[in-house]
Amino acid sequence: MMRFTIRHLLVLMTTAVCLGSVSAAVAQQATAAKPTPSTDAAQIRDVMKATWDKPGQPLVVEPVVSIGDHGVASWVQGDRGGRALVQRRGPTWKVVACGGDGLKSANALKETGMPARTAERLAQLLASAEAKLPPQTVKKFSLFDGIVRMDTQHGDGHK
Repeated sequence: MMRFTIRHLLVLMTTAVCLGSVSAAVAQQATAAKPTPSTDAAQIRDVMKATWDKPGQPLVVEPVVSIGDHGVASWVQGDRGGRALVQRRGPTWKVVACGGDGLKSANALKETGMPARTAERLAQLLASAEAKLPPQTVKKFSLFDGIVRMDTQHGDGHK
């Protein structure tokens, strides 16, 4: 029969805790290293809601489409709506512009500096995702007039 002293048990417990922490860190890094569309969409929603959500007037962000470090999110808040151009910068997503129909065409997306293939695919994905929504919701996405660059300011650009 093996006899364990308290010191032995503490060493075993410490080793188990360290190995568990290392396993969790490795799993987290593996997940962070390979972003998925669903986690990207959730992160984009979280960034937008943290910025513009209001009590009694929640920001509804749907649909969200992304490819690599670029994305477009359509939103509605009360009787207003629009689209946000988002870009991953490091590990986080940032809203770089808000607009309406000006952010749904491949040509407009190309003008923001994203690769042409990405812009074309994003425009296709957005059109397909928005086609699944009620027409009165999609109509609200067009209400935002013009395009407001958000990467040079922070605030309530869609009020």
